[in-house]
Amino acid sequence: MNKFAVPLGFFFVGIAMIAAIAWRSSLPERSEPAVTETTPRQQTFDQMLRTGAAAIYVDNQPSGATEVSVGFAVMQDPGFVVAFADDGGVPGRAVGASDLLPPGGGEHVAVSLSEPLAQYGIYYAVLYRDDGDGIFDSLKDRQVTDASDNVVLMTFAAEADAVPEDGPVLP
Repeated sequence: MNKFAVPLGFFFVGIAMIAAIAWRSSLPERSEPAVTETTPRQQTFDQMLRTGAAAIYVDNQPSGATEVSVGFAVMQDPGFVVAFADDGGVPGRAVGASDLLPPGGGEHVAVSLSEPLAQYGIYYAVLYRDDGDGIFDSLKDRQVTDASDNVVLMTFAAEADAVPEDGPVLP
């Protein structure tokens, strides 16, 4: 057997491997398409923005909380986010209100509550337009409505393991 046959064989195998690696790295990278999961809440928020200039996004909140974290509130005029307890499937008594929000609304709006959220309770976050005095008063301030005259609101539940989103919210 030729004394150069084995080293020459390794040489050609090495060249073939280098060529295969070079060829593979020249191919465009294939990646799995990004999967963006949208929740029914996000779909509701998106629909609100498509049909008007006002929208609200609220995740479920931890039971026992004394403050609601509203992910995003969008409105044209200065106003408030007001939390209501459920009364047979409709907003009942007000249990808290945010500070006055500027035109445009805000992200991660805090709504201070007069009582802790009850376990498994259903609540409503409703947008209200300020009457000009900077103080929430349900008799003077008016609910924000969309182009179809629907009140802009979102329901949320109080659950023991709920963790509201605290990162950037992208409407």
